[in-house]
Amino acid sequence: MYCKGKPKKVKAYHEIAQILLVGESGVGKKNLYYRYFSDEFYDSPRGIPFYGKEKEIRMSKKLVLLMLWIEDHNISNRIDITSSLDLKNGIIFAFDLSNYASTIKFSKIIIFKIDITSSLDLKNGIIFAFDLSNYASFNNLHTCIETYNDAIKRKKKKIARTIVGCKCDLYQKEVPHEAILKLSEYYNIPYFEVSCKENTGVVELFTSMAQRILDLNIKY
Repeated sequence: MYCKGKPKKVKAYHEIAQILLVGESGVGKKNLYYRYFSDEFYDSPRGIPFYGKEKEIRMSKKLVLLMLWIEDHNISNRIDITSSLDLKNGIIFAFDLSNYASTIKFSKIIIFKIDITSSLDLKNGIIFAFDLSNYASFNNLHTCIETYNDAIKRKKKKIARTIVGCKCDLYQKEVPHEAILKLSEYYNIPYFEVSCKENTGVVELFTSMAQRILDLNIKY
């Protein structure tokens, strides 16, 4: 096949940082997405597509392509059902034909309540997000981290991890700083605080993640 014009030059990246951003609904994941990639902030963020957004980062003499995916579903509602399948060889999914809402919930059960290991395909970084003004979102973080840690072990992957507390500009904080540091030390995961509204800590968060992913083969 003959194509007119010069062929498009493909950039050579030193690393492609493919990051999964997870956490409870409403903690600020969408605004983190918009602030970093578009430098925008929304009081009520719009829905976002479930695919990676790209951004180039120049770090010293290395060029990194950062890609971000968002897991925008409550981790607390995402149960591990593997044990319930022991000795089973069939499943019946039931819904109410007169209730359209039940079909929506039915599809979410099939898609999102099965093993999460597939969401780690090609990923080399995870950001665990919670809302500093919502203690429940922090309290559920332990289960979230454990779930993904188990998946990482099963896939035998090297993945950089970071914990981020969102909405640090709010005065009504419910999560004690000591509890956050304790969780960070327990899992040996770095901790960042960000405010997407005031645009503080966001660039530092993703730059740190990109650097740690670059160093994966050395540190992990």
